Amino acid sequence: MKQSDDLFKVVKSMSKSEKRYFKIFAKQHQLKEGNKYVYLFDLIDHQDQYDDKAITKKFLKTYSKTNMSSIKYYLNNLIMRSLRAFHEDKTLDRKIDNLFQDIHILYERGLFDQCLEILNQLSQAIIKSGSHLNYFRLGWWNFVILNKYPFNKKNLKRREQFYDSQLTTLEEIESDIAYQKALTKVQYTLYQRGLSRNKTDQEEVEQLISSTVGNKLSQFISPMGKIAFHQIHLLKNNDLRDFESFFTHAQAAMKTYSDNKGIVGGTLDHILAHSNYLSACRLAKKFNLFEEGLENMKKLGTQSKEIEGYIQELTINLELSYLIEKGDFEKGKKVIDSKIQLIKLLSGQKVRPHNRLVAQVAMIYFGLGDYSTALDWLNMRLKDDAIDIRQDLLVVYRLIHLVIHYELGNVLIIPYLIKSIKRKLIIDNAFYELEQEVLLCFKKIAKEDGRSATSHLTDLKKKLQQIIVQDEQLNTPLKTFDLLSWIESKISNKSFQDVVTQKFQSNLPN
Repeated sequence: MKQSDDLFKVVKSMSKSEKRYFKIFAKQHQLKEGNKYVYLFDLIDHQDQYDDKAITKKFLKTYSKTNMSSIKYYLNNLIMRSLRAFHEDKTLDRKIDNLFQDIHILYERGLFDQCLEILNQLSQAIIKSGSHLNYFRLGWWNFVILNKYPFNKKNLKRREQFYDSQLTTLEEIESDIAYQKALTKVQYTLYQRGLSRNKTDQEEVEQLISSTVGNKLSQFISPMGKIAFHQIHLLKNNDLRDFESFFTHAQAAMKTYSDNKGIVGGTLDHILAHSNYLSACRLAKKFNLFEEGLENMKKLGTQSKEIEGYIQELTINLELSYLIEKGDFEKGKKVIDSKIQLIKLLSGQKVRPHNRLVAQVAMIYFGLGDYSTALDWLNMRLKDDAIDIRQDLLVVYRLIHLVIHYELGNVLIIPYLIKSIKRKLIIDNAFYELEQEVLLCFKKIAKEDGRSATSHLTDLKKKLQQIIVQDEQLNTPLKTFDLLSWIESKISNKSFQDVVTQKFQSNLPN
């Protein structure tokens, strides 16, 4: 069944041009059997939802003596062969593979001069592609072919020039690899514990970066090296809350991808770079660029339903983040209603990107004052221990959970929630002053059955403002959940939405 499902996905991901080419290719390469493969291909392509039994029944009516597993296997191979032929020379990687094949053919015929001509073409193409593996293949072929020439002065010089060039390029490639290695370490660190909450955390990130070869973009020869450079610095600057620099590197990374289509990364890499750029636009308060870029991202076309779903997930995430920051919860609800089936589908998947989406849906309902629905959505994450939630986001979700129960009047449960949150934070070594003050405030409120809530919240507001002034890094949870605006709404007897909207308008750049 898995093989059949995969075959269905491949067929449905193909463009009209690819499907048309496949049918021509199948008839050319499979003779009479080509009709059999094309027939099965059409049966699969005509389905909107995969139904293996229906396909098998129809197919066996025409071709009764057939092993379905075998023919599906060969159909899949035939499709992949046709796609390789269709996309031949359309990307730099494909051109490089074909040139290596040309060298092999010429070498077997003893045409070494022609081999060297192609090796010169390959050298430039591989450097441009940033493919380290191909560069070592290039070096091996250079070694093999140069050894076919006599050891005279001319060829000695040719060998020396080649090896000097190879050593120089290897040093440059080493810088690329070192930065990509450091990028992996920084990504893992930040994705596990979240953004830095103190100087020690930030020093850890700095140490990971300082272990790289250098710190200048000019030292990177390949697009992948340049992208790694920008990605590691956008992560660093986001961690430092330097959103202008974050924006600069996110924009540069996206441009490098765009300038090197078919050379580096695939469709998903380009989409993710676009998503990072939009996040940077929002954080740097470049809202016009954000809105324009979001609309462009929504229009990105793809033949793959999986990639289309990924694009929709990212755009929903980005749009809801923006609308929550603006306080436009009504529009957020419209976005949710228009994509509710997709959101419910994603909410059941236990991978990190969907965690934030579900929490954002909860925040939209929270902003609208529908606390019961907000709690239902938030519980999807907090009650599932199998889901991997980033540490700093988990802190925020638990604080929102606490506030929602307060809004629902569940004062009796608050002491138990406080104990649970405190225990988790201590275990994770994340019980910072901000969290301590919030839990202490709600403990006092619960003890007095909510009678002096306004007074306690007023004190909490002053203490949180003092904490932020003393150390901006401790403010991380408040960047995801605007707790101060909620406190202000309780003190001033205004709606949370009104306070958030007014705050957003007052902070707009001139």
